[in-house]
Amino acid sequence: MSDITTLLQMKTSGIELTELVYADGLRLPRHVHENGGFSLVLDGTHSEGYGARALVGRPHNVTFTPGDAEHTNVFAPRGTHCFTVELPQPLMARLDGAPLVEPFEQHGGMLELLANRLLDECRNADDVTPLAIEGLVMEMIAAATRAARSPGDSKTTPAIRRVRELLEAHFAEPLRLDDLAATVGRHPVYVATSFRRAYGETIGAFVRRLRVEHARRELARGALPIVEIALASGFANQSHFTRTFRKTYGVTPAAYRRLVQDQRH
Repeated sequence: MSDITTLLQMKTSGIELTELVYADGLRLPRHVHENGGFSLVLDGTHSEGYGARALVGRPHNVTFTPGDAEHTNVFAPRGTHCFTVELPQPLMARLDGAPLVEPFEQHGGMLELLANRLLDECRNADDVTPLAIEGLVMEMIAAATRAARSPGDSKTTPAIRRVRELLEAHFAEPLRLDDLAATVGRHPVYVATSFRRAYGETIGAFVRRLRVEHARRELARGALPIVEIALASGFANQSHFTRTFRKTYGVTPAAYRRLVQDQRH
């Protein structure tokens, strides 16, 4: 069996769409792609390493890889099923400086929805499919461009921006909505609803994401014991940290650390 099995492939207007399965435990050494593009994980997990930084692909995650960005890949022991969308350079050149120049990932949301619609077009192609693909890809680029910018800037008040700053500075500490609201001189209901409207997630979800992302960076550095990382990131104990990390990234903290270490060897 080949290390990479192609289940479906389509190309239109230079956009290449591929559904494929990577073999169990496959490791790809440092390499670059001529064109940038998106990858939706349908099943399994993988880690994509950019030096000290790593993206985790898991079901419902969409990652963006810029063209010419050197990286490695390590795929899960049970294999990984993905759908990729390769964007031609002439298309990217038309974007007039859209900030799709750094790798990033998004769990769920609009990018996953659009990627699944693209996959459905490929699986059920008709004479309108090329036009539908072009439209969906442009929507995907627009959604990714918004995601790559600082979210919510046009919808926030100074008070809500200050709340975000406080959360980013003190995410590892016990936080109460009443205290945050008092600090910025607003009612707790206003703070909660305005924060969600501005940034697309609740204050609790935002703090949880900050904690798990901080922990992931520490795991990648590979120095501290996992229990110390858990406590320093604001989790009550290692068990709580492990459950949250696995729910977020699809692998345990220990497994993630091994993936990153494998990429460095």
